[in-house]
Amino acid sequence: MIRTPRRDGATILRAKAAVLTGKQDAAVAALAPLLGPHDPDSAPADRFLVDTALLWAAQRIRDHDAPHAAVQWCRYAHTTATTLHGWQHPTALRAARLLAQVHTARGEHLEAYDAYSAVVAALCRTDLDGACRAGAQADLAAHAAGRCSEAVAHLTAVWDSWQLDHDPTDRTGLFLLYRLTAMLAACGRREEARRRFRDAEPALPPPGTPARLGERRHAAAVLDDASRAHDLVCPHQRGARYRRRSAPAAAVLPIDRAMLLP
Repeated sequence: MIRTPRRDGATILRAKAAVLTGKQDAAVAALAPLLGPHDPDSAPADRFLVDTALLWAAQRIRDHDAPHAAVQWCRYAHTTATTLHGWQHPTALRAARLLAQVHTARGEHLEAYDAYSAVVAALCRTDLDGACRAGAQADLAAHAAGRCSEAVAHLTAVWDSWQLDHDPTDRTGLFLLYRLTAMLAACGRREEARRRFRDAEPALPPPGTPARLGERRHAAAVLDDASRAHDLVCPHQRGARYRRRSAPAAAVLPIDRAMLLP
């Protein structure tokens, strides 16, 4: 008898417990036999198989990489969840987001842009903040693919419009702003990034507090990710790239975080 997620719920529970304790390899090993008998291109439309595929694929994103099988199973999950529940269902949205993350890990930024755009389309009438967040991620993916001017211009327009209708302490604003300033800084537009970071001040915890330090770390992580993906394709950074070709890893990102970050 073929093992299926429907018949083997205990295995899925063990895999979830392994994830919670940081044992991703154990989770992958437990889930693999449930997916093994199936081809993601022809697997049956089964909600338990969708959940298994998403749980498995999420554990395969490691160190800015993921196997092609993770892309295939995320596509299966998104297509199947859309068929079973509709394109705006939370499971379909979760699958689209995870597909975008897998593509990003693989350096497939235009594919990630398409997946995030599907989330934007699904949320734009029901969850404006969620659509703005997904749109910011889509812009970040386009930016990583070298579409700098388009991505920065779009997210700038979204941020300027968002400010008119929202409280400046709203957390979604920080999400948008960190990504906008990261793109600006990655393109070498440091002064613009500094000016934009000043807009974040109302939403930030008091200076010198652990919470403020946490925000700096988060902003720095977004900045590093944007620069790492974008450095090889940005027309504004070509000269700097050639100058840094032999620099050590710590020197690859010549950005003064103390000057830029909130």
